[in-house]
Amino acid sequence: MPVLRGTSRPSRPATAKQKQLLHVIPARLGWSDEERREFLVARTGKRSAKDLTHREATLVLDLLFAMQRGESPPTFRADGPTRFELEKLSGLRAGLGPARFDGLARHLSKGRPSGHGVPAEPGTAEPRMMSGREARALLEAAKSILAREGCGSSNLRR
Repeated sequence: MPVLRGTSRPSRPATAKQKQLLHVIPARLGWSDEERREFLVARTGKRSAKDLTHREATLVLDLLFAMQRGESPPTFRADGPTRFELEKLSGLRAGLGPARFDGLARHLSKGRPSGHGVPAEPGTAEPRMMSGREARALLEAAKSILAREGCGSSNLRR
């Protein structure tokens, strides 16, 4: 079983349902097998759905579902945050305010250059481009700040 980068915790493989959907949705979009494989390689570096982790499959499926609905696919990182984490971060950004949220993102980035979701200017943090680890650290830090300030709510905990 593959191990998540930077941890000793094994990553879960994609589920059978995810693997099935990774074939069905591209077929509904009219893609050939080669086009589907090129899409997977471009997004994850892997040619086969059976090689994907649960997180990678979830992120690719989010893209495919968006394309199926006729939406332009969002940009993402293969090791990026899940849709649930992005939704929580959006709520926390509103709770902290864009400038504080971005300052916290910059602080947690430890000086890495912008372009990885870390804001170059206040109000421009982009969690979709962060690694999953960076997004989860930002999520926990923002929740902690709001809880200390008495703004924490039960819907932020999970």
